[in-house]
Parts: sequence; C-alpha cells; structure tokens
Amino acid sequence: MPNVKLNPDGSITVAKDRAEIIAYYDKLISRRTEALVKLMTLGGNIEPIKNRIAQLSSEKKQKIMEAQSNAEI
Repeated sequence: MPNVKLNPDGSITVAKDRAEIIAYYDKLISRRTEALVKLMTLGGNIEPIKNRIAQLSSEKKQKIMEAQSNAEI
C-alpha cells in the first residue's frame, strides 16, 4: 500500500513503494524493448528507443532511491 503524506502546504503526496516502482518501470521498459526488437528487424532507427530505455532505467533507479529514503523517515 502506498504511503500517503500531507505536505505543509496542504497538498497530498502518495509515495509508491519499491515493488510498485519496479513493476511500473519494468512494464514500460519491456514494451520499449519489444518495439526495439521489431524496429531492428525492420532495419529502422533504434537510437530514440535505446535512449528512452536508458532514460527510463535512470528514472527507475532514482525513484527507488527516493522511495527508500522516504521509507527511512
């Protein structure tokens, strides 16, 4: 279950746990990897998809680190 926090300004923040973050990003990366393979087969330009996969991997690592630091608070 996600952690719900009330911010000082009155807004609400929902923090996902590590498993939710991993599942979300793994799904996105998997879909793009499938598209990458199909595009490679067709001989298309795969650089944009490779870059997006790398970006998603970085975001995933960052979000996991944020979730872990929020869990410690």
